[in-house]
Amino acid sequence: MEDLRKHLSSYLDTVPGLLGIVLSDREGVPMVRANLQECPEPVTKPAFLTSYTGSTQEQAGKMGLGSNTCLVAVYASHQVVHCIHMSVIVTLVAISEANTGHLTSLVDTMRPFLTDVSNAVAEP
Repeated sequence: MEDLRKHLSSYLDTVPGLLGIVLSDREGVPMVRANLQECPEPVTKPAFLTSYTGSTQEQAGKMGLGSNTCLVAVYASHQVVHCIHMSVIVTLVAISEANTGHLTSLVDTMRPFLTDVSNAVAEP
């Protein structure tokens, strides 16, 4: 698990303003996280992560938009980007002024790594 955390940490300095990365399962249960000290801790906890996994996806489906693959929430001082890749949800926490396009592009860069993690945790 420490190797995963180190690898995840290597992405933290790739986008200015990125404060933390959390990998969780589809229910929002965190598997591994890497964050800077400035990252607000409540955002990396299950209570926050699970609030985005079910209800928001369901609402998008009810509107006839299909399933979503990425959600962005911008607050006064932070933004949170949730992206789904196979059975893993990637949560990026950044300052509100961070470039959202760079954050979502980072997830694209991480896809080979995320595929490996997803395959390792997927049910047989």
